[in-house]
Amino acid sequence: VEDIVVGKTRIRDEDNFYGTIVYLGCVASAKKANEVYAGIAWDDTTRGKHDGSVICRRTNQLVRHFHVPHAHG
Repeated sequence: VEDIVVGKTRIRDEDNFYGTIVYLGCVASAKKANEVYAGIAWDDTTRGKHDGSVICRRTNQLVRHFHVPHAHG
């Protein structure tokens, strides 16, 4: 985690999709509040599943951890 630079670190997943880490931290919708997650802005728009927002488990409100175009993250 120490080597990751948000907005600069590039990754490749097991299916050879490439992206940039745009968020690193806890996520409001996670079952384990202290787990660290990476938000990825995928180069291929067919890879993404969301836009960086989630519904908070505690408040039931929308929380945006990062912003990418719809379904790119």
